[in-house]
Amino acid sequence: MPNEITFRRLTADDIPDYRRLRLECLKDFPENFASVYQEQLKLPKMYMETVLEGEDVSKFLVGAFSQGVMIGLVAVIREDNSRMRHVAHILQMYVQPLYSGQKVGIKMLNFAVTCAWEIEGLEQLRLEVVTTSQSAIHVYQTAGFEEIGLYRQQMKIGKVYKDAIAMVLFRSASKTTN
Repeated sequence: MPNEITFRRLTADDIPDYRRLRLECLKDFPENFASVYQEQLKLPKMYMETVLEGEDVSKFLVGAFSQGVMIGLVAVIREDNSRMRHVAHILQMYVQPLYSGQKVGIKMLNFAVTCAWEIEGLEQLRLEVVTTSQSAIHVYQTAGFEEIGLYRQQMKIGKVYKDAIAMVLFRSASKTTN
């Protein structure tokens, strides 16, 4: 099958590819992410690289691959606070533009959600997405996430503010519940 896309959980061996793709999305789409390319570039180790090196199964990344090359990524990070352990966050969702329109984002997100529901006690997944990222909002809605609020002026890029939508997916409402 030409250009078959595969999905899997990332490991420490994937750190170089993760770093390349993460820096790419921050450089090419700075308005969609809170992290700043120039700041992340200077870090000897990004936060998610420590997640990949760690052994906490409730914090993980999923990658999308085409012919062995990582073309997409998404992170799932469970809360550490004992009163919030039922919550995990979807972070750093990105698919290279070349693969836009091929449903890579929704398939990768569904794979990550399925993996997340394997975490004992996890009840909901939360995320934030800038209001101007309509394609991402569509992917999240397709996966069953629902809007629960709006963060006004969530980010400030220069003198321009960006609002963000807060979304949630409850395990009981998930299309991918185990």
